[in-house]
Amino acid sequence: MQVYETHARIALENADLDQFNQCQTQLRYLYELNQHSRKNRPEFLAYQLLYYVFCELVTQTNSTIKSFTAEEKAAEGPIAHALAIRKALAMGNYSRFFKLYRSAPNMTGALIDVFIDKLRVLCL
Repeated sequence: MQVYETHARIALENADLDQFNQCQTQLRYLYELNQHSRKNRPEFLAYQLLYYVFCELVTQTNSTIKSFTAEEKAAEGPIAHALAIRKALAMGNYSRFFKLYRSAPNMTGALIDVFIDKLRVLCL
């Protein structure tokens, strides 16, 4: 898991969404396989949710949200931040979105950077 997590972060840093998606696929499988070693799961679920939101994949977005545990939804952290971004975009609250972008945890800012031009045009 650690190898795929590191690879996914490097892919995000380099805006390589193909590699990032391959890592995400493997991580979903590994997190389900190994229930005891999932400390970074919220971080990668947040990335997955945001990727689906930015790509306008509604079914996958809803499916990802349904996969969150009650603890993951309630906890302050990457999932709460991703849900706040989703809500801001859904409501057309771009001011809130850009505030959240500036305070993005982990590598979320790098993921947003891939889509930021599209979002800026949408905002205008």
